[in-house]
Amino acid sequence: MPFCQTVFHAVQQNHVVELLSGYTREHYADGHQAYMLDDGGFNIDAGDNDIRAYYNEDSETLRFFCRYKQDKVFYDKRLARFAQKHHIVLGTSSINDSGR
Repeated sequence: MPFCQTVFHAVQQNHVVELLSGYTREHYADGHQAYMLDDGGFNIDAGDNDIRAYYNEDSETLRFFCRYKQDKVFYDKRLARFAQKHHIVLGTSSINDSGR
């Protein structure tokens, strides 16, 4: 899965599920709550598996991965709008699709 450029900063661990569930409810008609996957990531798209979120406890950041490279711009725009609407500190990632 390719990295999205969008990163949410200053997210406290006890707010991760609540914040991601808000994104799920806003953008997916069948979405009710984000949930943790076996790999530690979060499904945030009502089971479609097109985008996932990963939380880094040390840096208090949420990073996002999308299933298809051609969807990165779409999800980055959607995530940025969500962050702006909910006053989330937004940044961009310098990591490329290979994880570097």
